[in-house]
Amino acid sequence: MVSLLLFVSLQASAGGGSDFQIKLRRDSGTPTPEVVVVVTPTQLVGGAAMSVAVPGEVGGALELARDLTGMDSRESRRASSSTDALDWLDLADRGASGPLRREQEALSAGFSAGVQGKAQWVVHSPGSTFMTLGCDYRLELWDGQLATRDVLTPAATSKPTVGRLFDALTETLATTMDEGGQAYPPEWQLVRCADNVVVGGGRVRRRIVVEGLKVKGDLTGVLAADAVASQSVRSEYKALSEDVAAWRAAGTTAPMGASMAGITPTGEGDFASPVQSNGKRAKWERQLAVGQLGGKVAATALQGATAGAGRLGQTAADLGAGIVEGVVKNKMADNLPADHYFDSACELIVWMDAAYSHRPDYIDILSTAESVYPDLRKDYQPCLLDAARDREAAGLSPPDTETDTPQVPSPLPGEGQQEPSGLQESSPAD
Repeated sequence: MVSLLLFVSLQASAGGGSDFQIKLRRDSGTPTPEVVVVVTPTQLVGGAAMSVAVPGEVGGALELARDLTGMDSRESRRASSSTDALDWLDLADRGASGPLRREQEALSAGFSAGVQGKAQWVVHSPGSTFMTLGCDYRLELWDGQLATRDVLTPAATSKPTVGRLFDALTETLATTMDEGGQAYPPEWQLVRCADNVVVGGGRVRRRIVVEGLKVKGDLTGVLAADAVASQSVRSEYKALSEDVAAWRAAGTTAPMGASMAGITPTGEGDFASPVQSNGKRAKWERQLAVGQLGGKVAATALQGATAGAGRLGQTAADLGAGIVEGVVKNKMADNLPADHYFDSACELIVWMDAAYSHRPDYIDILSTAESVYPDLRKDYQPCLLDAARDREAAGLSPPDTETDTPQVPSPLPGEGQQEPSGLQESSPAD
């Protein structure tokens, strides 16, 4: 299987150096301006990429096992033990493993050495970049696999990028390939962080003689030109990002359930926070997993009852099975324990980001919420930015907080420390 997992088999020395090299082809060699570029390789293996790294039924079994046990993720425990100060603009990959961090640092060093100019290159796993604010661009590196295609930001126009010049027939044939089959040539695309506009793209391939990547296309020219054209858009985005960051910092001292970022939780609504009023994270996944198991049992019975009805009957059974599972999950969601409710998903996102993003178990809080509201990450940044604009229009400023004071996350419970009030879990009521 050809993928960027192979591309990013980095060899970092003990001193932090790396022989990972970036070579630009068909590039104008334009010196890059002073911008921050977040690089997102598809297959850097971290917790956020687990759904890609663990295929099929095995991945589903592992996910179900975690749901049933309600265990904390390794990411949250690593974040808990970290002594690094929090960067309120960039909370991505807080619980990254040591090997992942070394790979990210090596790839960052490779871009810094291989691309002329003042650009700062920061590497994050694709599934974590929704927690990064204030960047200028994302350089998305795609491995060409159909299973990971959604890591690319959709272009605003129908014109395909260089690596996707395939017609509908080719794509249809590609979907019939084996799971490990290569569907498309690996490619890169440059996306503006402020508004998710795709400003350029090209091919990327593994270098053979030395460890590294060969990036084809005028990356530096596209970057330099758009940096001039988009100054006002990026300036507004950075101002809004600073406001969100200030509210994140304010959350470290806010009382549980307090009004945050212009949002006040209520006692009822269509969207709920998985963190209860006592600071404990409710184990919604456990209840939902049990409910889904019940739904699958009912679905299997329904399929068995119509097994002799021929192809049309089997299709009806499949449809009925899906309905049964959906009804069971929705019924379970109605009975999940919660204390703080909101009228919209955006209100939930904005309030949770301000109230809880400082917590080392925030990745678990989000995972719990996503078990009921699966589109949270997709809507995350747009909701934060829209709310920041609303606060600006209303003249609402964040509380005075020493945002430059290093904030070190508290340890999670169960590691020899007394359980902090804001980092607890609760089991659902029987």
